[in-house]
Amino acid sequence: MMKFISSFVLLSLMVCSANFASAQDKVVVIPFGGGGSAKAGVSKTGLNLSFSDCQYNLQVNVPGQTNVVFATDDGGTPQGNDLPTPRFTKNNDGTVTDNETKLVWLQDLSCANFTGVNLQSALENAKGLANGACNLTDGSQAGDWHIANIKELQSLLNWDYYSPRLSNAAGTGIWTDGDPFSNLPPAPYTIHSSTMFRSSSDYWGVVPLEFKEGLTKSGVGYALAATYWPVRTK
Repeated sequence: MMKFISSFVLLSLMVCSANFASAQDKVVVIPFGGGGSAKAGVSKTGLNLSFSDCQYNLQVNVPGQTNVVFATDDGGTPQGNDLPTPRFTKNNDGTVTDNETKLVWLQDLSCANFTGVNLQSALENAKGLANGACNLTDGSQAGDWHIANIKELQSLLNWDYYSPRLSNAAGTGIWTDGDPFSNLPPAPYTIHSSTMFRSSSDYWGVVPLEFKEGLTKSGVGYALAATYWPVRTK
């Protein structure tokens, strides 16, 4: 049984690696409700949909709880990789690096290309995002950026804080505007991902994350104007 599990994990890593190269062209699709599984190559209203559980092998980090309510709760016996200090690094070029995942995030979420737009526009804008746009002086080129999927958004959460569940750059307190990210949407700080769900009626929607509570919420229509967060890996 253990050998089978190990083989399955290895296969999963290979699948994730295969998807990595074309991340900026893809959205992650997850089955939702009673519907069948999604299939590669399915196209809905011009979106290229890729069936995958992951695009990156993000390591499991501790949720961030430090208060101990019960002796053996997560604060008392934290499991996972210790969060780094500092948690985030402001690169002074319009980007912020998460020192846990090494993902590089757009620092200012007020960029018009990703605020008040629908998913398809956000995906296209992310593919063209480069140095000189959205306050970037990072030398990035078109094709480096993509819209964060739901797992990438969840990797930012710190459960020691509330509204939002996001720490400051040092990792020692709750996020405030500019430390390290700027212009998050107003509470509940809802960011929409590139991850999509399919209902039993074959309706496609986007999976959003509310940073106020740190919870993935019910999916919404991908034509809805929303905020999306660009991220890159290099």
